[in-house]
Amino acid sequence: MSLQIITQHTLDGTHSDVSARALANDVDVQTLDLEGLERIDLNFPKFTDGRAFSQAFVLRRRGFSGDIRAHGDVLIDQLLQMQRSGFLAQCCALTKTLHTAKNY
Repeated sequence: MSLQIITQHTLDGTHSDVSARALANDVDVQTLDLEGLERIDLNFPKFTDGRAFSQAFVLRRRGFSGDIRAHGDVLIDQLLQMQRSGFLAQCCALTKTLHTAKNY
């Protein structure tokens, strides 16, 4: 499975038929109700803040099989760790970053 790079995306699931929820990186995902959720958007406020990696890992351990997407300040070097943690997509806005990510 490869990590998908997305350039256009609505964070809260609006304008979409997908049941999605955006989470801050300090939310305890152990207590999150996963029923009916198809996508969870996790936030990286700074590239040095890796709590979203832990959130993704815990969500997968809890059995969440939907789409987990990363938003925020993510470096190209973090893409492999994102894939290992359970992310399916990373949302980026910069064309240069997108080009680099596809060739990583």
